[in-house]
Amino acid sequence: MWALLQTNKQVNKQKSPLSQIATKVPRAWATTMTTSNNETRTLFVLMNNVWAADDYLNDRNCDPIRTDLYLYASKAEAEAKAKSLPIRNEVYNEGSIFTGELTDDEILELSGYETIDEFNDAMAEPYSTDANVKYLGEFEKADVAAAIVDDHTDEETVDCANYNFDKSLEGAILVFWSWEKYIGYARKCIEVRYATADDKEQLLTKQDKVYATQCDVLLTADEVAAADNIQEAVSKALSLDYWKWNNPSFVNTIASEF
Repeated sequence: MWALLQTNKQVNKQKSPLSQIATKVPRAWATTMTTSNNETRTLFVLMNNVWAADDYLNDRNCDPIRTDLYLYASKAEAEAKAKSLPIRNEVYNEGSIFTGELTDDEILELSGYETIDEFNDAMAEPYSTDANVKYLGEFEKADVAAAIVDDHTDEETVDCANYNFDKSLEGAILVFWSWEKYIGYARKCIEVRYATADDKEQLLTKQDKVYATQCDVLLTADEVAAADNIQEAVSKALSLDYWKWNNPSFVNTIASEF
């Protein structure tokens, strides 16, 4: 459901995003007919599908982990939001901007506000970058946004801010590993090597799977260049408790080869 315009709740993968819409029962608005001019206004919704980066980059037919809606009074604001989305290497953002027209009375019925001035005040409230922070009109705007997505006059794709998955890791030292038994239990070290020009940031996307080979940067290219003794630097980085290696003998052997 579009419970929030910005939410951490996962979209049910068995249903399309729009089937999740659950419109609230609006507050009584019989008196609102006298508080609005019933003008028609054009509104814009940025719909951002948030994908697990590893799934999206390897299988374009997978489902997003969630869908966020952002309601704006201008297209420029929607485009600016798309370009300023949080950038993380765990997710991939893919967005569209929907254009819709609603009368003031339709807005009041959808939002539950008693006056159009209340809706205008909510529209002036900036979005929070923290999904846990509540902001003015988040629920009220959500139903208006969902209605525009459902019955829009125009839709176009928009470039969203994303992590640079094509950036080269050349010069860094990479460690390849897998979770054993269950996620968080212990890691099996598979390989430690220098990154080549063909190794890209996409390698660092993670899979929530046991026994799947994953990759992390053990030492950055700058750390490698600054190291007085690369063998000691590798050994120190691999010995951190964070890794929880279940094959420490192999880890020690591979570190000694640098």
